[in-house]
Amino acid sequence: MVLTWKKTLAVWWSVCWRGALVGVLLGGLFGGVMGAILGAQGYPPERIQVFAALAGYVASIIASFIAFKLGLQKHLASLVAGEGLVAAEPTEKTFSEP
Repeated sequence: MVLTWKKTLAVWWSVCWRGALVGVLLGGLFGGVMGAILGAQGYPPERIQVFAALAGYVASIIASFIAFKLGLQKHLASLVAGEGLVAAEPTEKTFSEP
C-alpha cells in the first residue's frame, strides 16, 4: 500500500479535530463532575483543581481513542479501496451497538 502525503494529512487532520472536540467535551464533563462532587463534599478549591485536572487527563486519553476510531472509520475504506481490496464487515461489537 502506498500512502501519499495527501491521504496522510487527511487522516491526521480528521483524528486531530475529532480529538480536540471530543477531548474538550469529555474533559469538561469529567472535570466538571469531579469538581461538583468534591465541592459538594467541602474540599478546598486547590484540592478540587488537582482532582478535576486528573479527571480531565483521563478524559483526554479516552477521547484520543474515540477520535482515532472515528478517524479510521472515516478514511479506512478509501485507503483500502485504493489498493483494490475490500474492507471486511466487523465481527465484534463496537461501542455504537447495544
